[in-house]
Amino acid sequence: MINSFLGLVTNCWFLKLVTGGSLVQINQEMLSINLAIMEVIYCLLSPLLVLNIIVFVNQTILRCSWYIYGLVNIGRPFFQSCICVERYLAVVHPVVFLRYKPLRYRVACSALVWLATLILAILYGLNPCIEFTATIFIIVLITDVFCCISILLVLRRDGPGEGMKDRNKDRKNGGKTMKDRASQTVLIILAIFAINYIPVIMGAVAYYIGISSWSYDCVVMSLTFSFCLLGSFTQPLLYLHKAGKLPCC
Repeated sequence: MINSFLGLVTNCWFLKLVTGGSLVQINQEMLSINLAIMEVIYCLLSPLLVLNIIVFVNQTILRCSWYIYGLVNIGRPFFQSCICVERYLAVVHPVVFLRYKPLRYRVACSALVWLATLILAILYGLNPCIEFTATIFIIVLITDVFCCISILLVLRRDGPGEGMKDRNKDRKNGGKTMKDRASQTVLIILAIFAINYIPVIMGAVAYYIGISSWSYDCVVMSLTFSFCLLGSFTQPLLYLHKAGKLPCC
């Protein structure tokens, strides 16, 4: 419930800031907007799913909950991966990024991701299993790690006219270069991916090892989804921090 509240507040705040800005800003954050919309839908419905488990115990709602969980657990890594690939193209392949920068390409990409997410969520709802999401997470994690490492390697290089003297001068003055700040952002995103997805992958491994059903249901699954649910508000928090809207951080 706490996760739903934080996710709802941060994602709604993010949507308000982005949609209230210019068309250029909306274009730049198109993938993040779709991700936030998906998170808001989940945060609004998740209290009903919890009440159904505790109070109602309705099988129809329980069946629908698997589709909703599938929608978020599949759609979130897909959109996060698209955002990561977009940043990768902007840094490593800027010519390709500029070619596909117009809004129509981002809208088409978002539509394809929604379609793939809906199809896979239906398949997950028909046969919910942790191996299904773990396979998707492994593919997404490999993609994200490759993009983040490639971005870091490019950011660590000296650009034209930039040398170690300039960097050392900035650090002596107590400041950070733009590349340093960008590198820190990429490392934070990579850490978020690891925290969100690796526990789910380890949960699938524990299932194949043959851990007892009580330990699996009450310990492994609880910890797995607890880490995974943190992803609903980490992305908007990063944006709000970058925009200077979190004075406490």
